[in-house]
Amino acid sequence: MEQDIKQTPMMDQYLRFKKQYPDKVVLFRMGDFFETFGEDAKTTSKVLNITLTARDKSSNPTPLAGFPHKAINQYLPKLVKAGYCVVIVDQLEDPKLAKGIVKRGVTRIVTPGTLDESESESIKNNYIVSFVKLKKDLGVGVCDISTGEFYWIQTIYNSKNIESVLSSFEPVEVLILENEKEIKFPTLPVQFLGKGLQNVEYSTELIKEFFSINDVESLGLENKEAAICSIAMILKHIGDTQLMNPLHIQKPKKKNLTGNMVLDRATIRNLELVSSAYSNDIKGSLFSVIDMTKTSMGKRLLYSWILNPLIEKKQIEERTNIVDIFFNNGEELSQCMEILSKVSDIEHCRYHLRILKV
Repeated sequence: MEQDIKQTPMMDQYLRFKKQYPDKVVLFRMGDFFETFGEDAKTTSKVLNITLTARDKSSNPTPLAGFPHKAINQYLPKLVKAGYCVVIVDQLEDPKLAKGIVKRGVTRIVTPGTLDESESESIKNNYIVSFVKLKKDLGVGVCDISTGEFYWIQTIYNSKNIESVLSSFEPVEVLILENEKEIKFPTLPVQFLGKGLQNVEYSTELIKEFFSINDVESLGLENKEAAICSIAMILKHIGDTQLMNPLHIQKPKKKNLTGNMVLDRATIRNLELVSSAYSNDIKGSLFSVIDMTKTSMGKRLLYSWILNPLIEKKQIEERTNIVDIFFNNGEELSQCMEILSKVSDIEHCRYHLRILKV
């Protein structure tokens, strides 16, 4: 138990953070290491396969496990992918200049949907999806914090539409209201947010403040109360976990579930579109066979196109016409591929510049 941890001024500081986040793994910066204590140490030792030691030599020693702070991008994703939310408590001042205990603070709370690209190493978007039920309407918010992409959907509330969203976007994390726990997501991490976000007026003001706009009608949200609440849920989650102003988050755009062919998850798996039917390995899938993209942005786009096939003739013809141009002009194709291979991941550059007011 955490109360059994031997008390020292520094451990008192740690316990204040742990008391604030009792259900999360707290990574506590001590010099060149992130340390965990008590039950958190047992968890991190097992998940990360690192040594579990003791902090003192008493008859009831405090379990301790840690890793170099420079290796956080190596270890953090493993904890999150194992199903744990992680609180990062970092040093806020130079220990050499500190008078007494080094000042520390929570700099980030990490959930599956808030891992950035360097941490997640994903070939697809890292979407968070929020669901809100208002009367007969289903409001859906979809956001990739690492790229800033943001979409909203409002449709009829039923299990089919929920399943369509899950198969189309393959979210890594789901947000729902505390009073909607009857909606089940057995294979996805779920975060429960306060039911106050069901208040349309509150949610509207949150959106207006976040995007510095005068009204939500400019986002196409007139009379879209369920969608307004679902957008606000994601903005609240971003604010609670990122602890900074994420200026790279784009204004949400409307998405339509009827604009593409909806493939259920069983079909996606059985056709081996993006992974093997018998594992999550991408090798041997349709995506792995046709993927000749030269940028991370193109890779994510191709992945999304495969999961969301076009159904409108005009759009299909526009896409195949572009393919035909490159197919019949090999020199131009080679030049474009060479140029693209030198392009950085611009979408994720926005994420890493998110604290700059530009």
